[in-house]
Amino acid sequence: MDTAAEQNLQARRNAFHDTLFKEDDLGLVIRGHIHVENELIEFIKIRLSPPNAVDALSLGYKEKCKLAKVLGMPRALQAPLSYAGNLRNKFAHNLGVTIGKQEADSFNIALKEHGIEYFQEAYHRIYPTSTKRLNFWNAHDFEPKNRIVISLILLWSGLAVANIEARAGKRILGERSTAPLAPGEPQNI
Repeated sequence: MDTAAEQNLQARRNAFHDTLFKEDDLGLVIRGHIHVENELIEFIKIRLSPPNAVDALSLGYKEKCKLAKVLGMPRALQAPLSYAGNLRNKFAHNLGVTIGKQEADSFNIALKEHGIEYFQEAYHRIYPTSTKRLNFWNAHDFEPKNRIVISLILLWSGLAVANIEARAGKRILGERSTAPLAPGEPQNI
């Protein structure tokens, strides 16, 4: 990898994978969500001036999602971020919950809502050495846990690309943002 930013991305991606592939259902959902939320916070920090203003706000997850939307989070990320938070809450507040077909189907629907092309492109930007053009949307034969892993990887990839684009001051994957952004300038609130 060429730059410190690319090395940092690779390190974050590797830590995320370690979480996804070493956990039971509870650990997969909770720890996977922590990685997703960290990418969400990174997006907010990139777009805010000063970046650490988000720390002083003491926002919950739903409020962070709303703030990210105002700051230009792509529409494709909004429904899956909401679903990921709901899934995390289901596992965090109930004993004996397991990943089933319904959870996998619901996550897949949230990803598809506004983002099939977005997530396909994001995945292949974050995993450029992947030689397969996988069709993630027809993975109904996979075990539900594996489908949740795929969904978390797609969501995390989408967030990572949003962060790369926001840092570069670009519109994210060609989408029209909900908030104006001058090249290279964070959004002030």
